[in-house]
Amino acid sequence: MERIGSYTISHLIEEGGVAAVYHGVQESLKRPVAVKVLQHRFSTDERVVDYFNRESLIIARLNHPNIIHVIDRGLTEDGRPYFVMEYIDGTNAARLIMDGALTFPKKLDILIQTCKSLAYAHKNGVIHRDIKPANILVDREGHVHVADFGIARFYDGEGDADRKPERLGTPSYMSPEQLKDSRAVSFESDIYSLGVVMAEMLSGRRFPKNHVLASPLAPDVPETLERLVRQCLDPLPENRPASAELIMNRLLTVSQGVHIGEARKKQAMGAAPAMEEIFAILDIIRESDQGALYLLRHKEKDRLLVARTFRNMSRGVQAARMLMNLRHEGIVAVQGVAGNSSGHIVVMEYLAGGSLADRMVMPLDVREALRILRSVVQALQFAHANRITHGNLTPSNVLFTDTDGVKTGDFAMNDSGDDAEKDLGLRIQEDVLACGALFYTMVLGFSPVVDDGNLVPHKPFKNLPRDVRHLIARFFTSRQDIRFTAMGQILAALDQIQGSKSQDDLTVVTPDSRLSSLLRSAGSLVNGSRSSRRAVFAAGAVLLALILGGLALLLYQKLS
Repeated sequence: MERIGSYTISHLIEEGGVAAVYHGVQESLKRPVAVKVLQHRFSTDERVVDYFNRESLIIARLNHPNIIHVIDRGLTEDGRPYFVMEYIDGTNAARLIMDGALTFPKKLDILIQTCKSLAYAHKNGVIHRDIKPANILVDREGHVHVADFGIARFYDGEGDADRKPERLGTPSYMSPEQLKDSRAVSFESDIYSLGVVMAEMLSGRRFPKNHVLASPLAPDVPETLERLVRQCLDPLPENRPASAELIMNRLLTVSQGVHIGEARKKQAMGAAPAMEEIFAILDIIRESDQGALYLLRHKEKDRLLVARTFRNMSRGVQAARMLMNLRHEGIVAVQGVAGNSSGHIVVMEYLAGGSLADRMVMPLDVREALRILRSVVQALQFAHANRITHGNLTPSNVLFTDTDGVKTGDFAMNDSGDDAEKDLGLRIQEDVLACGALFYTMVLGFSPVVDDGNLVPHKPFKNLPRDVRHLIARFFTSRQDIRFTAMGQILAALDQIQGSKSQDDLTVVTPDSRLSSLLRSAGSLVNGSRSSRRAVFAAGAVLLALILGGLALLLYQKLS
């Protein structure tokens, strides 16, 4: 059998004009893989090689269950680039449409999963540019995996002005602006292509060349869904739906959560059976051993909400009940709390912009990270003033509205039992540190590392603006005269940064000499030998150091 790198090739899966995909086996793990190899005739074409290599890099950055995963990449013995993906045992949407055996609920399920993948890619600035049924893989369990990001690119809002106009994609699925000039492509271009896929999936027929859809698309297609398809196919990008997430939610409303199953719906509402009369479960957003996150529709008000279920969340439920009577523009609004001996349910407002975790494929722009940090800190300052702490601040519970506003949710919902015994001041210190870890991860793409109570910055740290480095240092230093201890201090520092920079520059005007010496020490750790350090690769280690220091400080205050 032929080998490519460390992979044994068994047979050809599919061959296109640019690349061929082979079925292979990763010998080290004895698992099946798909190996995509550039065709011989393009191995010296720099443009094609660039697109091919970029595909593997883009997919590797996108970590989503509905986007195919890249495992490895390399060069064949004759110098052709290849990359290795997970093997999807199944088929693609083009064949399923051709077979004509899909039920209406299954069509909706495939489209919903496709929307999820596109929504995630778009939140991370990636435009696919070649959405079509052949690139939507469906495994034997019905899970969708969107593939073929070969001509995708990161969107910067300015297009490829320096590149000659060229036709990239599959013409029959392209938007009018993409057909005219690929430099004009935008997220709305993917929405148009998705509309063509929806039309073909729902009607069971190829999209007409004259772009005139039959009406109705099919006997089982509701009028509301047909209007959605036609809106996606509007010739003007600005008239199309604003996002793939919005399309997904409309599809979920039509499907009424039929893909979940009645048994799982009843299980979800087990803590409050009466809620079944008020809400319809549309989708499962996330599940874990501790509970799940569901998308709901209020039956009477036709409004989307989110429900989080818990097995045992005493402090989290208490915080949620307090937040029901409090409102802050930066905190996710709690609409209701219910529970019994089997668990609890907290119902919250739904935010269409997704979470910060969805946007962190690459480090964020410093200005954007500062904007997000300010909103989170303001929300926590309000909560702390009402004796509510968060206790589990992560990118997953920093959420965005449809207009890109920032809100923080899931207060006190990591209840481990020990948290309730902690002093309020100590819990506030934990939130302060969590803000530092969050900001560090936003701007650098790494979790913070500490050694002997001090920050050990990653190499990109030295490239950050000086005042931003000062800000980060104040979260993690062991020096109490410098370290942040309250949200108000962080906001004051953010105000100073805001006042010390122009729109286009981030530089400190009057650097603090104490912080300057601290940063010089941090810089020496970046550039020096690391063999003697006991690095702890998690923000939890920093947290432990602060907890111990805080306990010691509290004990000293009580004794003195």
